[in-house]
Amino acid sequence: MRVLTICARTRAGQLPTSKAVKQIELDLHRTFYTHELLVEKEGEGQKKLFRILAAYARVNPAVGYCQGMSYVAAVLLMNMPEEPAFWCL
Repeated sequence: MRVLTICARTRAGQLPTSKAVKQIELDLHRTFYTHELLVEKEGEGQKKLFRILAAYARVNPAVGYCQGMSYVAAVLLMNMPEEPAFWCL
């Protein structure tokens, strides 16, 4: 989780672009919302998914966040811990 926390924040302590963060937050509640990992709104599963997606948007600003990425990241998160899921993304 430490790598994700570091990667998700810029040097100024801010998250990736507000556009990316807004889109990630919108998509979190739509992504596999019936799956036990993601069913709880603002639960630990959704927090992990947010961290993975925000870190990716920060590390790869050329791509940032694209709608639908949350499904790919969620499937990874369903099958492995948070940090390996990030590196597979």
